Parts: sequence; C-alpha cells; structure tokens
Amino acid sequence: MKKLMLIVIVSIFILQPINISDSGSFSAYCYQKHVGGNILYVGGSGPNNYTGIQSAIDDAEDGDTIFVFNGTYHENVVVNKSLSLIGENMRTTIIDGNGKRAIIINSNNSLLKNFTIANCSGIRINGNFNTISNNIITAGEKHRGDGVYLNDGTHDNIICNNIISGYSSGDCDGVLLRYDGYNCYILNNSIYDCRYAILVNCIGYTITGNKINDSDYGVYIASFGEKQCFVNNNHIFNVEYGICIESFTPACYIENNTIENVNTGIRIIDGTKNATVKNNILYKGYYGIRVYHKNIVNRNEINDFIYGIEAIGDNNVITENNFVNNTRNAVFMYTPNKWDNNYWYNWKGKLPKPIFGMTGELALIPWVEFDYHPANKPWKIGGER
Repeated sequence: MKKLMLIVIVSIFILQPINISDSGSFSAYCYQKHVGGNILYVGGSGPNNYTGIQSAIDDAEDGDTIFVFNGTYHENVVVNKSLSLIGENMRTTIIDGNGKRAIIINSNNSLLKNFTIANCSGIRINGNFNTISNNIITAGEKHRGDGVYLNDGTHDNIICNNIISGYSSGDCDGVLLRYDGYNCYILNNSIYDCRYAILVNCIGYTITGNKINDSDYGVYIASFGEKQCFVNNNHIFNVEYGICIESFTPACYIENNTIENVNTGIRIIDGTKNATVKNNILYKGYYGIRVYHKNIVNRNEINDFIYGIEAIGDNNVITENNFVNNTRNAVFMYTPNKWDNNYWYNWKGKLPKPIFGMTGELALIPWVEFDYHPANKPWKIGGER
C-alpha cells in the first residue's frame, strides 16, 4: 500500500506543471512528462530499497524513476541515463556534495526535482532536454564552482523554480550558461548572494520570472550568434548592475523587468545593437539606463536616479519613457539620437524639451538635442513594482 501511494505521489510530481505566475506562456516549459519504466526507491525501510542514490542510478534503465526518501546523502552523483530523479521533500531530502560537484548530468531527457543540494558546487549539465526544478541549491563553506553549470554546446535545458544562493566568492556564479549552447530557459528561480546571479555565454536564451537580489550582477549576457534573446518579467534588486547586455546577436529584448536599488539598472554595452528595452520599471540608483549605438528604449519608467538615461553612443531611439525625480533625466555623448514623446516630470508646456550633452570625435563639444513632442502626462508602463 505504501509503495502504491508513492507511485501516485511520484506521478503527480512528474506530470504536474510548475506554476510560473510571472512568466506567461513560458510556464509550459516546466512540464516534464514521465515516459514509463520502473520506480526505484532510495533510503526507505522496505525491501529492495537502495541506501545510496548512485547505486540506484547504476541499476536503473532509461525511462525509470528514482524516488529518494528524506535524509542526507553524502554523495557525488553522476546521471548517465534518461531518468526522473525525485526527492521526497525539497527541504529535507539533501545531497551533500562535500565541496565537490554534487550532481553531473551526462544524459538527455532527465528530470531532477525536489532536493536540497548543499555544501558543493551544485549541478553540471552535459546533456540536452533536461529539467532542473524545485530544488534548493546552496554553496556552503566548501564549495568550488557554480550553482548550475550548463556546459559548452548543451541545448534545450530548463532551470525553473529553484532557490540558488551563496555562489559569491571567486569565479562562482548562480547559473552559468556556457558557449555554443542554445534554447536555454531560466524561469522563475530565486537567486541571491552570488557574484553573477545569471551569466550567459550561449545564444537563444529566455530568462523570465526570476527574483534576483544581493549580488554583484543580476543578469550578464555575453553571447554571439543568430538567435534572438529574451530577458523579461524579472525582479532584480539590491545589486550593483541589474541587466548588462554585451551581445552580438540579431536582437535582444529586455522587457517588463522591475529593477531597483542598483548602481546601474540596464546597461547595453558597446558592440550590442538593435536591443529593445521596453516596459521596464527602474527605481533608485546612479544610472537608470546606459546605451551605446542603435538601440530602442521605449515605455520605461526611470525614477530617482542621478542620471536617468545616458546615451553614450549614437542613433538610439528613445521614446515614450517616463523620467521622474532624477537629478539629471538624460545626457548623451555623440549624436544623433532620437528623443520623442517622453514624459519629463519637471517640464511643463508643449515647447520642445532640450537634452544637453556632448558631441564631436572625442565627445568634447557641448551640444543639445530636443524632444520635440514631450508628453504632458506619464505613460502607462507594463512592468509592476
């Protein structure tokens, strides 16, 4: 009877979609369907239970499910088959990696769910189409490495609904997506106390619904390739840099994020072009948005910064934004940039709004550009705070 009940529970764990309330249609990516096979048990008291997770993996076949009862397992696990590895409770089913890599996934189509992965460098993924969900991944004192490491060339992996913390020393990151990977989904995680909460070198990624705080960098993108990229619906706060894009891709979309208490909210680094920064709410810091060349900044609210926006390059299109309570709403270096229909809280009337900056080969000549159609009331912004 006990095993029958566990079969029902395991089936619910596998078939139930993860709730990603802030991620809209991306919630479907947290489905992981059971493909059949046997259920192996670890840590139970009945017959045919394994005492170690690796022993159960070694005896399993592709498509099997391994259910791990509550307890602490001092192991360094290697998953080399397509398995569903499920803990009984994410807070009390613990894999202690003792300072080494706790879990290495070399297989495709595997699921890892409902564990605390502690005192270690977390999870390394060398395969594709894997799902890591509903885990607590914490560094501890002996860790070396990253919370979740997606290796070079991996694709279609999903990291969702995890709590990742403590990867703040040395070269450690919360989630690291390595080179030549693609179609990576980082959804609805809580990541804090990291050097880089999310560091992306791959292409074709979606980063949405995450809560990121108390780190040096929230999301840092450094990628090359031909796929579009999305960073949206994240809440980032108490970090030095919210979102930094250094991406030579056709287009990056940074939309509907809430970013507050930062040094710099959004920075589009030189070399990145055709990025769209839209419907974000940015609140309190030194720089709200910093852009270089040929980017679109539309319908953002930028509130309580020393500099609301700094256009360091030229040919940026900056329209329909709300500039509120900033020491200096806008400044530019190099021309031309297009300013139109922005709301300037301290500008009344229908006269063109001057924006002062610099131009010339070395940006040493004082210059002025204009918003010829300043808005007379604030725009409705898509993000929430």
